[in-house]
Amino acid sequence: MQKHHWILLALLALAAGSYARGFLVGSVGLLALGLLLEGAFWVRLLRRKSKSTNSVTGEN
Repeated sequence: MQKHHWILLALLALAAGSYARGFLVGSVGLLALGLLLEGAFWVRLLRRKSKSTNSVTGEN
């Protein structure tokens, strides 16, 4: 696996853990952390995908 795949996996796992712990404890802070981590996951995923699409088509 490439480095960016590990980072994406870690962000997703941390987000899921934060959501689970936040729901279990009832902590708004952990839920907000989960939301931020999930947002970072999606931004990195979509940014990577659009860069790879551009490199395939040859567009900059």
